[in-house]
This record gives sequence, C-alpha cells and structure tokens, in this order.
Amino acid sequence: MKPLKTLVFLLLFTNLLNAQSNDYDRLWKKVIAFEADGLPKSALAVVEDISDLAKKEHNTPQHIKALLHKSNMP
Repeated sequence: MKPLKTLVFLLLFTNLLNAQSNDYDRLWKKVIAFEADGLPKSALAVVEDISDLAKKEHNTPQHIKALLHKSNMP
C-alpha cells in the first residue's frame, strides 16, 4: 500500500510542476504571436503579465526573461 501512495504523490507533484511550466509556455507563445502580427503593445501587456506571475510565484528565471524581453522591445 505504501508504494502506491508514494507513486500517486509523485504523479500529482510532477503534474503540478508541469502545469506551471505550461502556463509560462502558453504565455510566451502569445508574446511571439503578437510580435509576429506586429502588435508590440499587446505583446508587452502579456510580458507584463508574465513578469507579475513570475514575481508572485518567485520564479526568478521567468522574471529575468520577462525583464530582458521588455528591455529589448521597441
């Protein structure tokens, strides 16, 4: 019974980690799409959302990526 509980816990924990990653992936795809369509203000709004979310979740790599992206925008 104990190995089953451990397996279930690991699966749930792994799923939780993937959910956070997929959220950032989805948002970055939106940024790329807006930039490809020539909509820098819309892309900037999504980058701001990414930055706020990363700051709230203490996700330093995503926060730095958002800050670097903002600094390179026209």
